[in-house]
Amino acid sequence: MNDNHVEPFRPLRMLGVGTIAVLCGLAVAFLVARPQFGDDGNLRVAVPTSSRTSNTEPAATEPPPAAAPVSSTTVVIEAPVTDPADQSAEPAPPAPVDAPPDTPVDDAGSADTTTSSPPPVAADPASATPSTPAAPAAPSYPTLENGTPVPIVVIFDGETIAISGTAPSQAASDRLETLAIANSAVPNASVANFLTINPDVPISVGVRVIEMQSPRFGESSSEIVPSHADQLSRAVAVMNALPNISCVVIGHADQRGDPDANYEISADRAQSVIDYMASQGIEPARLSSRAVGASDLLTLNNDAVALELNRRTEFIFYGLLVE
Repeated sequence: MNDNHVEPFRPLRMLGVGTIAVLCGLAVAFLVARPQFGDDGNLRVAVPTSSRTSNTEPAATEPPPAAAPVSSTTVVIEAPVTDPADQSAEPAPPAPVDAPPDTPVDDAGSADTTTSSPPPVAADPASATPSTPAAPAAPSYPTLENGTPVPIVVIFDGETIAISGTAPSQAASDRLETLAIANSAVPNASVANFLTINPDVPISVGVRVIEMQSPRFGESSSEIVPSHADQLSRAVAVMNALPNISCVVIGHADQRGDPDANYEISADRAQSVIDYMASQGIEPARLSSRAVGASDLLTLNNDAVALELNRRTEFIFYGLLVE
């Protein structure tokens, strides 16, 4: 045989059987994966059914070509295709957030998520409902209907001076006793002091003066007669000596007759005394009067002496205890 003659299949014999099998497998894989072209020359790509939207009319597809036989030595690995329109996958859970630094941690290492109650918020005074103010406490001393303290009572009865009531201090009690003795119509009169001490009593408490043996008014009369001069002169002297005090003159009537007439005559008697004291130099602004008719009797007897005793005037001095 000529040396220049070459056998047609000699190169294949030189490759060996194993190499030839690998090359055949690669050729088969190329034929399977090659692109498909339609009759119009356009490239056709098979779209998975799951990627088609539900509101699009499905397009007719050609039947897939028959799969070529694959050699047992060929390994085909298909990468998963993710369809952007497919959003059915659940999102990944968020990463856990560490507890704040000031969150207490229990012995097991778990953060204590129990929250404390917020601090109380002060109420807005403007929006708060006003509460009913509490009633003031009752005074610790006797009072009249108008709330003023019951006046101390000084009764001049001959050689005896009786003092009763509630004084604000012992000094006020001693002062009143001294004034009573100094202004008694009977020299060296003795004093029966029944005063109690209560510091709550105002120093301006009134002092009611009752003369048991002074001249009285005549029946149905308010005239000031000369016999009244001694009693009224003593009252004028006290007011001249103590210019800061004031006086209320109270007119009385006996229990006989019509109540309205008794009230009118008692008012006239009080006014007559004020007019007399003003004529003796006492400023009228320091004097006032009050009528009580037959509502405050000294005695309930009906004899002539008792009836005359009830036809009288009395004095209440205010500021007498102030030094």
